[in-house]
Amino acid sequence: MWLPEYSEFENLADFSGSKFEQEAMFENAKFHQGADFSGATFTGKAAFEEARFNQNAYFNDAEFSGIADFDKVIFLQHADFRGTKFLSTLEFRDAEITEGAHFNNSKFQKQCDFAETQKTKGVWAIEEKRILLL
Repeated sequence: MWLPEYSEFENLADFSGSKFEQEAMFENAKFHQGADFSGATFTGKAAFEEARFNQNAYFNDAEFSGIADFDKVIFLQHADFRGTKFLSTLEFRDAEITEGAHFNNSKFQKQCDFAETQKTKGVWAIEEKRILLL
């Protein structure tokens, strides 16, 4: 289990291509210069509950095999989930997205919960014809 919960990342947190083979707990983490999880693989639960991303967050082409928990997450810049595979439940309740989120070409295999998520400006890009519900 990887437990950086309550951690503060002062510089760009570059986890691109990383493999998290157990639970990855980023709860309440603060990413001051953004984060790059593009191409990362999460085998167990990935918990980003109440995490805060002050700059762009990249999860494009990542794969979540376990539950992906983004409840109450705050994205102050863009959140990029293009091409991401959610093979288990995606929890995105009560999140705050300031500049926009992109889920184009993402795959959702199980339940997705976006209840009470707020977008204040920018785009919320989910092109229905490009989302594959397995």
